[in-house]
Amino acid sequence: MKNKNFQLTLIFLIVVGGVLSVLTSCNRYKVEKTRAVIRVIDNTGAPIKFAKVRVFAEPSEFPPPSNALRFDTCGITGSDGAVEFDFSSYYQSGQAGFAVLDVAACVSSPNRYGEGIIKIKEQEVSEETVTVLSGSCLIPSDCE
Repeated sequence: MKNKNFQLTLIFLIVVGGVLSVLTSCNRYKVEKTRAVIRVIDNTGAPIKFAKVRVFAEPSEFPPPSNALRFDTCGITGSDGAVEFDFSSYYQSGQAGFAVLDVAACVSSPNRYGEGIIKIKEQEVSEETVTVLSGSCLIPSDCE
């Protein structure tokens, strides 16, 4: 009798454990990366390599708060004219929307500059193309 109760208890625990493991494995939520890809081209559509790109958010309040720029990052385009920024560390699960950021791109030789905006969607790769035309670079020199 004692052996039969032990067997029933063991079977019950195995069934409950199996059900719990199935439920927890089906309910896993995978967080994808939140990235932005900026492509820099000239007026003919050719990609510009080694262009300096700044992605930032200007505050809409006046006067701006002390921690005004939540996002302010820079990068250099590769041979394909693109640079990628990873904003995954800023994303919080359950967040609705992510950010709309300003984009500035410039090339020093010859002097060309372009601007745009990018809407970054959470857990996706957002892409934007900026065309550089003649003009002075408005990106700070400490932006690397």
